Amino acid sequence: SLLPKITAFVELVWDPMSEQQSSCLSDVCHRLKEDYSIFEGEQSKPVKGFIEAVIQRLRSCVDEDIFIPLYPKKLLEESSSPQCRFRDEQFWTAVKVLPLIKSLSMCKKVKPAAF
Repeated sequence: SLLPKITAFVELVWDPMSEQQSSCLSDVCHRLKEDYSIFEGEQSKPVKGFIEAVIQRLRSCVDEDIFIPLYPKKLLEESSSPQCRFRDEQFWTAVKVLPLIKSLSMCKKVKPAAF
């Protein structure tokens, strides 16, 4: 079956921060949904494993790659300060992940609340 191979790709290779990889994975999910309806009704063990792998990778991406620190207001008043630049960079990284989560929400169980 193809799904265990896609699951292994998600677990071992897929970088959720890569727009190209994420777009390809989203396209594959869309085709699986439209052509085979694998996300509807009772799901097989491989489908559940795939969905869980996607959720785990997204969760680890949010936990490890996105950190928006809380700084005192006076450190953030100067937009060129390192603290302000770091906070802004992390904020935009978080914003970058949102469309990915939305695009993968077609797999019924991949929802923002899963994180």
